[in-house]
Amino acid sequence: MKRIAILLFATAYGITALAQEHMSLERARELALENDENIKIAEQTIEKQRLQKKVAETYYLPSVSANAGALYQASDVDGNMDISIGLPAELGLPISSINSAIPINISMKGAYMAGINIQQAVYAGGKVRSQNKIADLGVEIAEENRRIQMVNTIVQVDNAYWMYVAVQNKVSLAEQNMKMLEGVMKRAKDSYEVGYSNKNDLLKVQVEYNKARLDLQKAKNGMELTRMSLCRITGLDFSTQIETDSTLIVDKNLSASEDIATRPEYQALQKQVDLANSQVKSSRADFLPQLGVSAGYSRWGGVELNNQNFENGGLTAMATIKVPIFNWGEGHKKVEMAKLDIETKTLDLARNSELMQLELAKAKFTLNEAEMTIDICKSNLEQAEENRRVSSDNYELGKEPVTDMLVAQTQWQQAQNELLDAKINFRIAQTEYLRVCGGL
Repeated sequence: MKRIAILLFATAYGITALAQEHMSLERARELALENDENIKIAEQTIEKQRLQKKVAETYYLPSVSANAGALYQASDVDGNMDISIGLPAELGLPISSINSAIPINISMKGAYMAGINIQQAVYAGGKVRSQNKIADLGVEIAEENRRIQMVNTIVQVDNAYWMYVAVQNKVSLAEQNMKMLEGVMKRAKDSYEVGYSNKNDLLKVQVEYNKARLDLQKAKNGMELTRMSLCRITGLDFSTQIETDSTLIVDKNLSASEDIATRPEYQALQKQVDLANSQVKSSRADFLPQLGVSAGYSRWGGVELNNQNFENGGLTAMATIKVPIFNWGEGHKKVEMAKLDIETKTLDLARNSELMQLELAKAKFTLNEAEMTIDICKSNLEQAEENRRVSSDNYELGKEPVTDMLVAQTQWQQAQNELLDAKINFRIAQTEYLRVCGGL
């Protein structure tokens, strides 16, 4: 029985251990990138474009085709062939020609034809080359789209991770506040029981204590929600307990190139312009001369003429050239339409470039403000800590009412929360700054 109990305990402990995850920011990013559905869709798009590229590469190669046919005709074809032979006048014959009718019988009860043909485009107005360039750009654009999805996922998981860390710290802070107020409650009760203070002072402490209990519960609820949100983004089960390094380290030494051209959004727009240029070449190629060659071998037989079987076969070679002459301006109009698409894509790139520059400026200002806010909050916390210490000492000595001490405690807790929020906002601002300058 004892062994069974030990086994059950070990099993339960193993299940609990499996449901825990020690997670750093790097680990959170790794899990999120592995499980994000948008990234998986983007990767499938890349694979599709790579297959399209392989299809375009086949346009450089010759095409080979085979054909065969058979014919069975139940009844023969019977008839006469009239032959007329003209005779020279020099012969002095009474007739000038000999006319005769030769009977013909054609049987096609097993006629067949088979052949193989190879065709190769020699020049197609640059169509093959432009189609391959379009396929290459399709792969590159799909890869940039995957980068965009990866960056968005990193931003999302960073925000969720830091929010979870923030709430963890707030729970710890609320627990500290509860512990302090429990001590104050004990002193207030003792003071009231010996008649040193009135009941009003005790009730004031009780009100603050109840408020602290509610704040702690709210913080725990918030931690549970942010934990579940982080589980969702990283692909973990909602029941997984996540442990993090709850110490917030703020590194202000951040260096980035601040070059929007490195952003995947910019690269994707630039490649859209390149794609529009290739579409112009492809449209123009449809209305330029085209040259091709073909070669083949064919054989036919199974035809009987007057009971004599006929079979034949041989090699054939042919070169063809197609020169468009007049198409009512269709080619010119299609090329102009493609050129308009270039202008549209170029304007779109210019407009979004300006927006990206504004994003970068805003992110930089926000980061600087977040850094300044941390310094201010640190200063406020130092003052609040000193004020709380003095107020607590005065309360112990009976020089200060409990309300003043409670106000000092509330101000200290508020300063702690403000510093914590400032650090979280700084880390989130860092991630946004790296995103808009292409640093992710």
